[in-house]
Amino acid sequence: MRREAITQEQADERVALVERRQATLLRSPTPLLFAVLDEGCALRPMGGPGVMAAQFDRLLEFAEQPNTVLQIAPFQMGERRPFSLPVTVLTLPDR
Repeated sequence: MRREAITQEQADERVALVERRQATLLRSPTPLLFAVLDEGCALRPMGGPGVMAAQFDRLLEFAEQPNTVLQIAPFQMGERRPFSLPVTVLTLPDR
């Protein structure tokens, strides 16, 4: 979606949705969550050094939880990436 294509109200709604989804990681019982990020997600600068530092801090907090596994797929995997393996993408009914 291109910048400024949504209203402030829509943007606030999307942020609130992300916050609610993140809060589910703290509920009891906690869900088991595996996340694999491409190395580009970790290296691509977004929002400047302060924003990047905060994002890395949040990823570390996430990775340190007993119910989460965070992996980074390095660039050197190249074409060996396991695209032939099954991938499950979960979408909530309200998207």
